[in-house]
Amino acid sequence: MNSKRLSISDLTLAAFLLVRQIQPTIEVIRGRVVFVYEISDDLYKGMNDYNNGAQAPAVDLFSAYRELRTKMNAGKIQCLGPAGPGGVR
Repeated sequence: MNSKRLSISDLTLAAFLLVRQIQPTIEVIRGRVVFVYEISDDLYKGMNDYNNGAQAPAVDLFSAYRELRTKMNAGKIQCLGPAGPGGVR
């Protein structure tokens, strides 16, 4: 199965999509954390709604933002490992 994926780096958009129950996979690509989504109609609808100013409850959006930020930081630490980039301190 060859699935299509979309990578984005916009944390606010990712939080909005998470509020809409569209879950990303978090990956580190060339030292940058990105949110990777399987392409779907729901993904495109969520992105379109976001770009057209759709609203989401502030508490839900903030909670999703914090959750993704925590996962981003964990991904960066895991990528670097205990000795940092290249294994050298």
